[in-house]
Amino acid sequence: MDFRVPTAEERLDDDELADQITEMAIEWFWPAVYRGDLEVAVEVEGETKQASIDEYPQYEPFTSCLDDRDDSVSELDEPEDVAQAAISLDVPEKSDGSDGADGQLDLLVRRADTGEYQHRNEVAFVRGAGMVVEYYDRDRVVVGNQDFHAVLLGGRARPWGTDESPQDADTIVEEFLTASEPPQHDEWVRTETLANSYSRGFRTAVEGIKSDVTETLRGLVAPDVDRGTAGPQRLGNRFKIGNESRGGRSDRESPSSQRVSGSTNISFDEVYTHWSFGGEVEPLNDSNEIRAITVSLIRMAEERATSDRLPVQNISSDTAGVSISLPEQKGVQVGRLEPAAGTSKVSFEGVSTEDYRQVETRMKVSVDVAERRDE
Repeated sequence: MDFRVPTAEERLDDDELADQITEMAIEWFWPAVYRGDLEVAVEVEGETKQASIDEYPQYEPFTSCLDDRDDSVSELDEPEDVAQAAISLDVPEKSDGSDGADGQLDLLVRRADTGEYQHRNEVAFVRGAGMVVEYYDRDRVVVGNQDFHAVLLGGRARPWGTDESPQDADTIVEEFLTASEPPQHDEWVRTETLANSYSRGFRTAVEGIKSDVTETLRGLVAPDVDRGTAGPQRLGNRFKIGNESRGGRSDRESPSSQRVSGSTNISFDEVYTHWSFGGEVEPLNDSNEIRAITVSLIRMAEERATSDRLPVQNISSDTAGVSISLPEQKGVQVGRLEPAAGTSKVSFEGVSTEDYRQVETRMKVSVDVAERRDE
């Protein structure tokens, strides 16, 4: 049989094709291969080529997360150290009345060693099927030299690397994560299956996974940076979200005031000489939704806001269905996020333009709130 890769410009010979198949099998199914749940073999002219993790050392940092889980540490001080953290996942009841669960995902993080470049600063999302659903790129979380590889274990995969067995809650989480995968099985997002199978709260649960992973990673791989008296210290403080009316007036209470909760953080990155920021916003009332979020960066002087603004260079969101733009306000670029209808929580992160002055800067978050539309 003459088989070729449709996107290849030239036909691969049999050995090259066999190598490509086995490498892709390891890239996306190394958890199942590692656990002995899957074997992949390709026959070429009477010879059998077996897919082996040993032949692809770029995936060993991920398997090491499991191997060294029982010897995990609280801080990633040295290369090859492994730390772990629990991330809550509250699965709502199903539409048919079946129980939900106060579930948990386990994040295993390994500090990268010199020369481990492939899939560096990525998180492999894995559930009980033993397939990598997604390699979640978190390169922007890294400060200094603390590069990492990480594995997020959910559902029946959560206890892998320990002597534990999956609990009832893990089985419920497994079913929830399975329902959150689109036909391509390449991410965990809101799907029609979730919408048709689960009660209210499913969207908040699935859309909060990536923001929770990012926040947990920051605590493990981003070291404290202290500039001393020469300049601003790294600000890890969390500030109250400011709510504003659609017209942007802040001198009186607007219809959306007191209807949003959330938190933000902003810090100066000495490596890239810019400010990194992030936040999460959600309505206090389940009957409301976020229509738009505008993020601007304000220069401070003696703990007071000035009229000077720092442009937003880039902004992104882990929340599915959010439209991103960088419009100008008063001649200065800001970040704007417009969620899809029915979005109950929005997380975001971004960076400023380069700031050689390194003047203390705060983030202003303006939120438009309205009654929820149909999902």
